[in-house]
Amino acid sequence: MFNRLQAYQQDNNGSCNVAKRYRPDTQLGAWVANQRHAYKKGLLTKERCDQLEAIGFEWTSNQTRAPLSAHLQPPQSTVYKQMHQAI
Repeated sequence: MFNRLQAYQQDNNGSCNVAKRYRPDTQLGAWVANQRHAYKKGLLTKERCDQLEAIGFEWTSNQTRAPLSAHLQPPQSTVYKQMHQAI
């Protein structure tokens, strides 16, 4: 899906804002929405966040435009959280 997002980006002036119901590739639109949702819930690994941010992925879509705080830390995976809660 990441490769499909990069192809979309090349065809859309560098934008990674795929509509959730993007007709040519509904799976891609759903995947992008899921990445944003997982990010907000803190379920993405730091590696996935870094990979997406490296291509200019924005964690909010044009539709929501609710800016995230500049002071937010990258989300940690559920496994990471569970490991550190036990300490």
